Amino acid sequence: METVDGAAIVISPGSIHNHEPAPRHAVEIRRFRNSIRQRGLAENIASHSIVDQEARLYSEAAMNVGRLAAVRAVAWARHRNRPPVTKTLAHWIATIYSQEWGPELRYINGSMEPFYQGPLEILRNNGTVHFIGIVFNNAAFIRNMSPHLNSVKAICMDGTFQTTPREPADINQLFTIQIILNNVAIPIVHALLVDRQMETYCRVLQYLRFILINLNYNNMQNITDFEQGLRNAITRVLPEANNTGCWFHYIQSIIRYVRNHQLVNLCRVNENIL
Repeated sequence: METVDGAAIVISPGSIHNHEPAPRHAVEIRRFRNSIRQRGLAENIASHSIVDQEARLYSEAAMNVGRLAAVRAVAWARHRNRPPVTKTLAHWIATIYSQEWGPELRYINGSMEPFYQGPLEILRNNGTVHFIGIVFNNAAFIRNMSPHLNSVKAICMDGTFQTTPREPADINQLFTIQIILNNVAIPIVHALLVDRQMETYCRVLQYLRFILINLNYNNMQNITDFEQGLRNAITRVLPEANNTGCWFHYIQSIIRYVRNHQLVNLCRVNENIL
């Protein structure tokens, strides 16, 4: 580029550019982010605990990044590092017990207390073993709550058929057992099941009795939907309890009946039709 001698060089505002050095804590921020991500992948500790511990070492960087953003960074690093999806639910067991994925999948975050409790299987009359699912529960929480569980008067049981993992494809439902304690529903058993057969529900309820939690089943109110297989299983495994249909499912059943039989308009004009 040629310029006239003595001519002023004019720089337009849109061309202003500088090369100021990076902030002195930029390297510290990078180290802080790398450290929390690496620990998030290597350690079975709650995300916020990792961030709080590393914040003591990288105080300025932690203040600049923000606690919420740092916790999300740990969660995102863990989310990207996921075990391979198996073809069947039964194959998950090997992954859960593997050296690579076991520490992350078997235990409760922040402790070495097991959450995965093992497979659910049925011994058939011909001597074969039939796999029906896997079961989870927080045994440490149940032990701590044991003195209060004798006052529980109601148990809720239900399976979700739509809210389940897409893969493995043989997962049929996530079945959950909850206790009602001080008007609060507390889940105590989760089971991923491959079907909805009565014998499957019987095995889950046998597991509930097997873990020997301090529940008094005499006149216990079991609240379920109106699935006959589950209700029959409760009668067989928990005969001393009272089986009660869920009000929500009862109302949903009425609504389905009204819609399926084209009675909606009739119900709108005649409130006593039902």
